[in-house]
Amino acid sequence: MISESFAKLEPDRQERILKAALNEFARQGYERASTNNIVKEAGIAKGTLFYYFKNKQALFDYLVEYVLDYVETEYLARLDFSEPDFLTRYWKAAQIKLESYLKDKEAFEFLGSLYLRRETEGLWQRLDAMYQQAMAKMFENLDTSLFRTDIAAEYAIKLTAWAMEGYQSELLARLQDKDLSTLDMKPYWDEFYQLLQVLRTLLYKNQGEVENDNSTGKSGN
Repeated sequence: MISESFAKLEPDRQERILKAALNEFARQGYERASTNNIVKEAGIAKGTLFYYFKNKQALFDYLVEYVLDYVETEYLARLDFSEPDFLTRYWKAAQIKLESYLKDKEAFEFLGSLYLRRETEGLWQRLDAMYQQAMAKMFENLDTSLFRTDIAAEYAIKLTAWAMEGYQSELLARLQDKDLSTLDMKPYWDEFYQLLQVLRTLLYKNQGEVENDNSTGKSGN
């Protein structure tokens, strides 16, 4: 539970403490995370941290709620489900995710590290629920006439979903032992974009490229 005193802190100081805590938990996981490292990075006394948060668990619980709320408001709530082109819709979603990541990369790195470690069962179950809800909307109101006529639209959609889920599983496995706080994400975003282009070539009548007009989609962290 966040204390009223922390809520009343000036935004800059709040951000400094939160980023230090997110970084430490992302690098070390819950068990190995050190509050000594957090206060050192934040530039505060240890007693000050425990004045705002009763203990390490309380701080961790707050961070979980903070990042889930961030993902919900800064990523999921911004997704455009009105785009009729399925692959373009996917690409726009990826761009929004990248923008959200660059805005608060510590939140995503914290979330990603805990998801990979599966340390907090309730966390990844809630993440999966959020993901499934977003994916259900991802398949609504599509222009299926864009798909090749010799492939049933429902199978084209399923193939795309399977490819995306397979890519996600493979990527999670590849990132398992990597430090997300120092990882350059650009190659992974480029790889994802190329996968979408391959799917377009295989499944669409018109094989033109997915529009890529967001410069952040081609930058690293």
